[in-house]
Amino acid sequence: MKRVSLFILATVLTVSFAQAQTPLTYYEGNVIEGTRLSNAKVKALMSGNSEALKSYNTGYAFNMAGMVFGIAGGGLVGWEIGTRLDGKKGNNTLLIAGLSSIGVGVGLAFIGDANIRKSIRLYNSKLRGNSLSYQVDFGLMQTGGVGFNMRF
Repeated sequence: MKRVSLFILATVLTVSFAQAQTPLTYYEGNVIEGTRLSNAKVKALMSGNSEALKSYNTGYAFNMAGMVFGIAGGGLVGWEIGTRLDGKKGNNTLLIAGLSSIGVGVGLAFIGDANIRKSIRLYNSKLRGNSLSYQVDFGLMQTGGVGFNMRF
């Protein structure tokens, strides 16, 4: 009975500590740390790593510029398609300009995503290099006694 109660006590007293921050990931255009993070939260997390923050800001700016070019180009192409479907003669110059604008927007978005992914890699590499992670366990040892185990 003493061994069972000691085992239960040891099981209850098992303690695990991890002081490492959660690494960030980038999925479908969102920076994630368990849940989707806002732009302000990402900047606050990266404020201690100037290189990662600079890369993130660059990527965010390229993404926004890509969005502007894409929306403008989509509007021009949509307008021209609507004009042509209405039976009127369209303007080929506007159609080409719209398609070109969409192409530029997609290119800028790819560059922005690459910069954001780079910033997350930089941020996560600093976490791995500076983090202290350890685990403390109290429990029964193989020799039959109560033990204390600490892993780094």
